Amino acid sequence: MAVFIIVTVSSVNNYAKELQFKKLMELRENRNVTVKRNGDIKSKNTKKLLVGDIMFVGQGDRLPVDCVLISGSGLLVDESSQTGESVDVEKVPLRGVEEVEENFSPFLLSGSVVKEGKGEAVVCAVGRNTRMGRIEEKLEEEADPTPLQVKLEAIVVGKRLVTN
Repeated sequence: MAVFIIVTVSSVNNYAKELQFKKLMELRENRNVTVKRNGDIKSKNTKKLLVGDIMFVGQGDRLPVDCVLISGSGLLVDESSQTGESVDVEKVPLRGVEEVEENFSPFLLSGSVVKEGKGEAVVCAVGRNTRMGRIEEKLEEEADPTPLQVKLEAIVVGKRLVTN
């Protein structure tokens, strides 16, 4: 009886924690950014961004979309969520570049964080089409069970049949 009570309380507790985590994740995703669309500057929810919008980026922003930097100064970006590199990457705007440097990179990847500077970037990919979206999609896919998992499942089901 004590085992049943402990298992029930643990299950209810885990379920409550999972609900809280989902609410926190929704709040994290539900934020606004400043964009220029059709010449008008507006504050838009990150889920309402469209390809072609010009998004204003600044220090502390977590990028919700993939985009290309078209103007800006002193932009340092933490791309560790994408690349695993702990070193911040300097981003150079695409406009006004006369000669391409060796490490020239105007691309801003979703999930990256702007550490310094500010600029404007054209949105290139949104939602599941971003690099972060594709990574999340791959993580959600369920893999086929391995032969060991199939055998273990058969053993467990066999034991259930014997005990019932």
